[in-house]
Amino acid sequence: IDIIDINRFTDWHTKPKTELSRLFSPEEIVYCLHENKQLSAERFAVRFATKEAFFKAYHAMLNAIGQSNKYS
Repeated sequence: IDIIDINRFTDWHTKPKTELSRLFSPEEIVYCLHENKQLSAERFAVRFATKEAFFKAYHAMLNAIGQSNKYS
């Protein structure tokens, strides 16, 4: 289980959209940018954690496939 610190995301609502677009789709950015900065931070944190978990699992799967191919 990964735990993410929401406080890390409290200023993300001030980041330029071009910077945010490296990690999030336009729809995610619109949803996450909320006038309540705490809610905005929570929304960015959830999406970031989800993507991070996916890519960790994907990378682990690729490594497992690579390892199994070495011995076949």
